[in-house]
Amino acid sequence: MHKHSQNNLPLIGVTGRARSGKDTIGSYLVENHGYHQVSFAEPMRQFVCNLIGIDRRALDFVKEDPVPWLGKSPRQMLQTLGTEWGRMLVNENIWVLVAMDEVARTLRFSGKSSVITDVRFDNEADAIRQRGGRIIHVARPDALAVAAHASEVGVRKEYGDFTVLNDGSLSDLYAMVDEIMETL
Repeated sequence: MHKHSQNNLPLIGVTGRARSGKDTIGSYLVENHGYHQVSFAEPMRQFVCNLIGIDRRALDFVKEDPVPWLGKSPRQMLQTLGTEWGRMLVNENIWVLVAMDEVARTLRFSGKSSVITDVRFDNEADAIRQRGGRIIHVARPDALAVAAHASEVGVRKEYGDFTVLNDGSLSDLYAMVDEIMETL
C-alpha cells in the first residue's frame, strides 16, 4: 500500500504515444490509489461528439473512422481543434488552464489528487511539474502508429520523471505503477 494519505498524493501526468497504455494507467490510479482522472482533451472530445452527433462513450470506438459527411476522422478533428485552433489561435495554454482549474476544484472539493492521462506537449508536462506533480512516460513497442501530428511527438524527459515499458501483461503494468507510487 502507498504511504501517502489522499491529500498529499502528487498530481500525476501520463505521456506516451497513442495506444501505449496511458488511460489504463490512469484508470488503475483511480481505482486503486484514489485519484481523479482528468484529460486535457475532454473539452475537445465533448465538442467533437456534439458536432458529429455521437454519445461520448462511443468516441473511442469510432475515433479512427472518417465521418462520411465531413471526410475527417474524429481523431483528426480532435488534433486540429486542440492544436491548430486552441493552442495556435486562442492561447498556447488553453487546455492547461482548463484542466488545472478542474484539478484545483477536485482537490478543493473532494480532497482527491488528479491524474492527467493525455500529456502531449511540454507546456502541459511543465504545468504538472510546476504544481509538484510527476510525469510517467509510458512506452509500448507494439503500439499502433497513428497519423503524424504535432500532438503525437511526445514530451521531453526530465529529472524526476518515471518511465514504464508496457511490454508485458496488465499485471506487469500495474506492478510497475505500484512501484512508482511507493517511491512518491
